[in-house]
Amino acid sequence: MAASAALTISDIPFKGPIAAVRVGLEDPGKYILNPTEDEKQASALDLVVACNKKEIVMIEAEANQVDEKQVTSAIDFGLKQSQTVIGLIEELAKEVGKPKKEYQVKKTDEKTEKEIKKFIQGKIIKDFQGEASQDEGWFSDSLNLLKEQFIKEEGEVTPKIIADLL
Repeated sequence: MAASAALTISDIPFKGPIAAVRVGLEDPGKYILNPTEDEKQASALDLVVACNKKEIVMIEAEANQVDEKQVTSAIDFGLKQSQTVIGLIEELAKEVGKPKKEYQVKKTDEKTEKEIKKFIQGKIIKDFQGEASQDEGWFSDSLNLLKEQFIKEEGEVTPKIIADLL
């Protein structure tokens, strides 16, 4: 959450803030926010909920004999508690935040994008589903071939653009 707060108040483009909380279960229906180690050991539920202002972005859970209703209630509890933290980060940003820098997402032209997707489908996916995937290093060989074929001129197609299409 400290990183989220730092990015939120900085001039770095960031679609945050985000917050994460850990939820434990003391008794059926009684949830513990950010339980201590002793409380975690006694809890039948160890749940981490990370979210932004609009949606949950990650859930991690370990449970022992906890029904679905208790888990969904714990997620709701964690979501509500996270919103408090997000509100505090937003208040901090209003007080000390800097204007965000403009950032343009780098994309390639539609024709090149189609060629890259065709290569991925025809080579990488085909190799993955076939016997080539049995050979060690087949994936890195396929990626190297992809890079050789499409990353020719500096800045035209970047590894990030290719990764976004994978």
